Amino acid sequence: MKNIIYMMILSSLLNADIVDSIKSGISSGITYTKEKSETAPAKAEIISIEMDLDRAYKIIGKKYVEYASSSEHKDIGFDNLIIELQPLMKRKKVLELEIAEIEAKYHSTDNLNKEIEKLESSK
Repeated sequence: MKNIIYMMILSSLLNADIVDSIKSGISSGITYTKEKSETAPAKAEIISIEMDLDRAYKIIGKKYVEYASSSEHKDIGFDNLIIELQPLMKRKKVLELEIAEIEAKYHSTDNLNKEIEKLESSK
């Protein structure tokens, strides 16, 4: 009889651990999905900015080669290119900071505990 009681208690504890593991997994999945949906637009814009910057860097490289290859050293327009690139570089930095803030929000333990509480209250 004692063995049956021990087995019932053990079974109950194991079931609680399984339920807790499932809740934790669901909470992690929800958090991951929310984080990705919030960071996706900023990451897409960063990719676009990087493509614009790469095109400008290519122009700069070509102009530098032309400049270095010529015997005449004249203004090759770096100032204008740098002025054009500054807003893109600033916007990229702002987006990277926004992404870092969103990711930090979803990786804080307080937020994970709130998600677990929401799941538990919806039983």
